[in-house]
Amino acid sequence: MPQRHFLTSGVLKSSAEVAVEHRDVTGGGRRTVDDVIDPQTRSSVGGVSGKHSLTAQTSSSSPSDVFCRLQKMRPCSLLLLVAAVHFADAAKFLDTVSRSAISVLHGSRRDGTVRQCSCVEMKDCYSSAKAQALECFEGCWQTITAFKLTDRPEELKACFDAKKPFVDQVIDCFQEKVKACATDEDAGKTVSVKQYDYMDMIKRVEDAVNDQINAFLRSIASDTVKTVVNAASTVARCVKTCFIEKNKNGFCFDRIGCEPHIEDRNARSAIRQCSRAVAWKKEVEQFCRCSSEAGISGLSSYCGMLNVIGKKKK
Repeated sequence: MPQRHFLTSGVLKSSAEVAVEHRDVTGGGRRTVDDVIDPQTRSSVGGVSGKHSLTAQTSSSSPSDVFCRLQKMRPCSLLLLVAAVHFADAAKFLDTVSRSAISVLHGSRRDGTVRQCSCVEMKDCYSSAKAQALECFEGCWQTITAFKLTDRPEELKACFDAKKPFVDQVIDCFQEKVKACATDEDAGKTVSVKQYDYMDMIKRVEDAVNDQINAFLRSIASDTVKTVVNAASTVARCVKTCFIEKNKNGFCFDRIGCEPHIEDRNARSAIRQCSRAVAWKKEVEQFCRCSSEAGISGLSSYCGMLNVIGKKKK
């Protein structure tokens, strides 16, 4: 009989190797991993072969601010699924996101300076970029059909559409918590801020995401999950190309002549605060189950694992 495999402490282990037990918070008793993972997951997770470390292999990942700020794409939700499965320790995940986001920001800064954006200007640019990317997503969705993930692609698209409020919440939270704008335009004129090369920033984000996706794909044996990830990547590339085309005459901040003043400590704090505020693990699990119910076979095995991601023994 083939052995089953479970996610424990960031490592996929066979049923014979599982030694970690979880406390039952409702009754004070102890539960095994078999009790935590749902029956459907326990019956199908055997499709994952081998023992693979799911701890971060590199310091690169999808920076929640920069990636969503520039591209605002709903495939962000599926990339979050990749990140969630790959990073079993939530604290390490957030630390990696913070370091990667700051690295991207530093790398795309240029010597020129402009005034600091007012909060109204920053909000307008964020809203404009989000609207552009959502328009691109609608046109790019058809590229996913070539992967034949499901016979009900419209149901799958509804799963993405249902997470639009979640993406909005992430963007709005970061915009508030990062404290990067001036309360009024006159105040912003007194602050000099480094300019960003947004084409370079997009390239750096893309490289970071691709590094993390490739690391994840090397750690997984499921052909279904690999196909899902590749399909999401294809849609994301299409959205990126469309987004760049819409801004070929200059990005919003370039056109109005200001930049947000993003300090490292504020970026770290915003990522940490917003990750708690938006309950991203719950959102990712819901999206995973929705996609499974929309006809993507084999995905439910991984949705069940999301229940234990980031949990610590009491």
